[in-house]
Amino acid sequence: MTSHEEPQPTASIGEPAERAESTSVSRRRFATGLAALVPALAAGGAIAADPAQADPRAVRRDSQGRVGIGTGEPDAPLHVEGDYEAIVGHSGKFGVLGAGSVGVHGEALGPGTFGVYGYAAEPGARAFGGATQAPGSYGMQLGVAGDHSHGVYSEAGGADSTAVYAVAHEPRSHGVYGAALARDSAGIFADAREVAGAHALWAEGRTHVNAESTHAAAGFKIDHPQDPNGRYLAHAAVESHERKTVYDGVADLDGRGRAVIRLPHWFDALNADVRYQLTAIGAAMPNLHVSRAVEDNHFEVAGGVAHHRVSWQVTGVRQDIWAAAHPLAVEEQKRAGAEGRLLHPALHPGNRAAVHPRPAGPG
Repeated sequence: MTSHEEPQPTASIGEPAERAESTSVSRRRFATGLAALVPALAAGGAIAADPAQADPRAVRRDSQGRVGIGTGEPDAPLHVEGDYEAIVGHSGKFGVLGAGSVGVHGEALGPGTFGVYGYAAEPGARAFGGATQAPGSYGMQLGVAGDHSHGVYSEAGGADSTAVYAVAHEPRSHGVYGAALARDSAGIFADAREVAGAHALWAEGRTHVNAESTHAAAGFKIDHPQDPNGRYLAHAAVESHERKTVYDGVADLDGRGRAVIRLPHWFDALNADVRYQLTAIGAAMPNLHVSRAVEDNHFEVAGGVAHHRVSWQVTGVRQDIWAAAHPLAVEEQKRAGAEGRLLHPALHPGNRAAVHPRPAGPG
């Protein structure tokens, strides 16, 4: 064991206070038993079994060579039981090194317990760290609880590598879950502001946001239809101060210059404040007009030239139950704590304070 001063842990992330207070003491007590065990095992000597021994941390070995600490009936090559840390490792390289089909296996058997617990006591330390070497290796189905400036920190060190790999196999499960529990906080913060061509978030497949979604600009970006190998094509989205819906088409007028234009069967249920636009095609139609407003998901036009065509557009404003419960705030006062902070501080000379500042990197 090293002789450095043991940091005093504190209760955190669900750790019971009495457990935190006794951590250093139990580590020292267990170290005493382990110190007696290791030399004997290394020398191949026998360790006497004494079930009547009062110390529950006594080291015993059964007739099959299995070693028990805190138990007289070991069921593994090394079996440790007791209300203390089973294995504590201090080393300049590996405190605990495991290899096999499961290098290290931990189970949490009650509230406030941890299958694997990591504690970072110094700046630049890692509560939990991992690395892979072989192609195709990865981490999966691993629960990690962290309590530090970085609860969980991971780096991808090579091309086509993955810093965090998470898989959700079951219905309503989550590969990654983040919760924001304070104003102007973020459950997940992704940053790609300093690397040209990088993306803070890249999603393959369908994406759903079950709440309001805001952005500085919206649009689409695709491989250019005329030069997919060499260029992209981007368009901006149409935006409004209302939650507008847009429908359009081309109608054929009958022999009397009229047409009935049918809209989707859910139009009336979704929309209010309907507005119209008509454009004559092929001939001037000064008398073209909406002769009957939308009712039962259709409207009518009249006054056109017989057997010509009319381009039409109809807009509405959402009135569904979600939109009614979440009215759009076109202008919003910044809350206390966000005043003086900007969404895009780099565009405002003299003010570099961000609403969501970039988290500080590990030391």
